[in-house]
Amino acid sequence: MLVRHLANAGVMIEGSKKIIIDGLCDETGLYRKTDEEDREKIISAIEPFDDIDLMIFTHEHPDHFEEEAVSEFLIRNEKAYALMNEEAFLRIEADEDTKRRIIVPEIETLKSLRFDFFGASIEVFSLAHDGGKIFADVVNFATIIEMDGKRILHTGDAAFNESNYSSLDSKGNIDLMIAPFPNVGIPTARKNVKNYIDPTLIMAVHFPIPEHDKYGWAKSTKDNYQKSPQLLNGVIFADDIGEEITL
Repeated sequence: MLVRHLANAGVMIEGSKKIIIDGLCDETGLYRKTDEEDREKIISAIEPFDDIDLMIFTHEHPDHFEEEAVSEFLIRNEKAYALMNEEAFLRIEADEDTKRRIIVPEIETLKSLRFDFFGASIEVFSLAHDGGKIFADVVNFATIIEMDGKRILHTGDAAFNESNYSSLDSKGNIDLMIAPFPNVGIPTARKNVKNYIDPTLIMAVHFPIPEHDKYGWAKSTKDNYQKSPQLLNGVIFADDIGEEITL
């Protein structure tokens, strides 16, 4: 199984199914959008983005979800499905037949819903978005994808706190955790990751564009990790596009 970093928190998971999570995202000034060439290849189903089975979007923020590109992708790829929250769904501009291929789970906060997707198991968790009250109304989906004997967790922008991560109930049972860089750089976050998830490997994503990283978040994340790397099993810093992991 191959996991390829696309942009910001976006990845493509390629195994018996091809699944893209947050892979069509827009420019926000701070975080990297989908590369223009990759964007066109995804929409046009050009290799390596041909035969995409499922698009998952963790929430509607533009650094995770570009509504115009997603709408066009679904219109032009009639066999592909998508999963997203209701706010993102309302922004899709497409006919009713196209919208019938969009899964919109209704899940209480800290609860989950599991379903089978043509041989893959997808468990969707509704976890509080990081950032406190300003994002309290955002429905953020974390997903655990079980496929080809591997389990991959993508947290979206989930707050890296005890209540969120204890609800995942996956300690020692995750082969790869894909999560924003503070999960690696902040000591309390690392502790919660270790105590409640303890993944075999972490792909740290959602790094700011280097020229806009005025607070030095990327460097401080790597420096803080190096002070106590034993707290996590292994980390890949996806601070550029194109990093790949073979599971």
